[in-house]
Amino acid sequence: MIAVMGVALSEGNPQILINGYDWEGQVCGTGALAEYKLVYYPQPTNLQFSVCLKNCTSFGGMCVGYKPDASSTYSKQAEQYEQFVRGNYSWCFLTYPTIEAPGINRCVPDITLLQQGLNMTSSFNLPVNTSSFFGELLGEQLSSFQEYFTNGSQVVNDLLASLERNKDYLIITAAVGLVVGVIYMFLLQLFACPIVWLTIVAVQLVLAGAAVIVFVHVGVLDPQQLPGEVADQIGKLPFPSAQSETERNIYIGIGAVLAVAAVIVFLLILVLFTRINMAIKVIQQAAKAIRAMPAMFIIPLVVWVIIMGVFAYWVVIFLFLASAGEFSAAESRYVWDDTLRYMILYHLFGLLWTRAFLSAVSELMIAGSVSQWYFPQKGSLSFPVLAAVKNTLRYHLGSAAFGSFIIAVVEMIRVLFNYFCAQMKAANQDNPVVKCMICCVNCCLACLERFINYLNRNAYIQVAIHGVSFCKGAKDGFSLLLRNCLRVAAITPISSVFVGLGKIFITAVTAFLGALIMTGFQVSQVANADPFVVIIMILIGGTVGASFMSVYSMAIDTVFQCYCMDEEWGSGSTSSEFKSFMKEQEQGTDSEMQDRQ
Repeated sequence: MIAVMGVALSEGNPQILINGYDWEGQVCGTGALAEYKLVYYPQPTNLQFSVCLKNCTSFGGMCVGYKPDASSTYSKQAEQYEQFVRGNYSWCFLTYPTIEAPGINRCVPDITLLQQGLNMTSSFNLPVNTSSFFGELLGEQLSSFQEYFTNGSQVVNDLLASLERNKDYLIITAAVGLVVGVIYMFLLQLFACPIVWLTIVAVQLVLAGAAVIVFVHVGVLDPQQLPGEVADQIGKLPFPSAQSETERNIYIGIGAVLAVAAVIVFLLILVLFTRINMAIKVIQQAAKAIRAMPAMFIIPLVVWVIIMGVFAYWVVIFLFLASAGEFSAAESRYVWDDTLRYMILYHLFGLLWTRAFLSAVSELMIAGSVSQWYFPQKGSLSFPVLAAVKNTLRYHLGSAAFGSFIIAVVEMIRVLFNYFCAQMKAANQDNPVVKCMICCVNCCLACLERFINYLNRNAYIQVAIHGVSFCKGAKDGFSLLLRNCLRVAAITPISSVFVGLGKIFITAVTAFLGALIMTGFQVSQVANADPFVVIIMILIGGTVGASFMSVYSMAIDTVFQCYCMDEEWGSGSTSSEFKSFMKEQEQGTDSEMQDRQ
């Protein structure tokens, strides 16, 4: 990657992409075009053909063109079009209204004026012999342009302006997300059992309540059959009315799906009651480990910051690489040769591998910390996190590199496959066979990636505990899970749901508090907050939630493997309370299965 960086910095020029360039490859705002900083597209549907202007254009009052032997932009009044052409201009395009997009040096269409349509041409005061030409030209531009840009350029312009206005709130939201994550972690440490059961009950109530609301509003369920207060509250809820019998049937189908889901969840709770308690006990042990070593929270945060720095570096080098091509006069754009394409692919693979490597290092550090807490004879309890960090950086980087390399290869295959899929879909848009094949292969690759991630995760735990190589750790971890497959079946789904709900909680609370701060702490105005900014806040909250819950997820898996190994070794490291509880739950489950038989 260092060689790629050297080539990129020596050959690339990011101003080509940032500032834009004209049809001859000259960068706007530089050299002879220092005063022409704005990129304008005379043909709205051909973004490879552009010119550089001082100011954005208005509606039809000017004609933009080039002399074949000159490189500067010329503009004339529309009334002088005939003289304009006689002056050896090879082409000319009637301008359409544009406005400057903040921060990107581009003239984007002014949709407000464009929507007024061709009826404005009468106000141009055009010569009789040229008005029909301009009318046809303007009509062609508008007909193709409105379809292409109406749903795109204005949206981009509005989003950029929204980000500019609310950037301070986004920074505050990131800080709020960290606070919410820390508070949630400590709540889980103290109230793991009630939080899990309240969450499960809440999911059940939400599914059942949503089904009731849908059935009441479509008339399937009589509100008189419900308690008075409940019926009144349901009647106040905003719900779109069915405009036709088809829409009513759709709502009935949605309500039926929700009702069936509620019944399934209820049955699962009854069947898996004891196994849920087992999972909760493992979660509590993980919470106990985290409470003993709160410094583990620092690990994913530091890794996340490093990943963001790597991504920023990757973007900068990619800009240099993407602008290192040669300008093609025939295509009016910069093109990449095969060597540059391979370098870009290598640069992308480097990003995937580095991200996977840093995630692996984080998992090794967390697993090492928890294992030292569980088996105190294997390390000092004074600074277990520091000891785990030292051991990982000193002994286990090779295992992290090898495991992350496998993940990066699979991810790269998926990226390339999806790229070729996009090309195939463009060429065979209506071919159901192609779509089915693409879907099947993509599904298989996704399953393969998940399986390798699961295998790597358990291998890292073995590496952190025993200090073995990655391959031996993967073999030992997989064998251990096979010998305890019933316990895995009991604990893994519950812990996965628990971790997922934790991510949702942190994401939702962070986004809500961010929107509340943005609206001046007016709860009634939260629903009217800028949706684009709220989406960014949700992404911020999701990132923070994923970082925090990754600690819990790895701690749960490590505690479970430590318990299984301690049971086989008979070392006595497992607390008597935890061991007796697990035995009681397993005996209860076995008795239930025998009674059913």
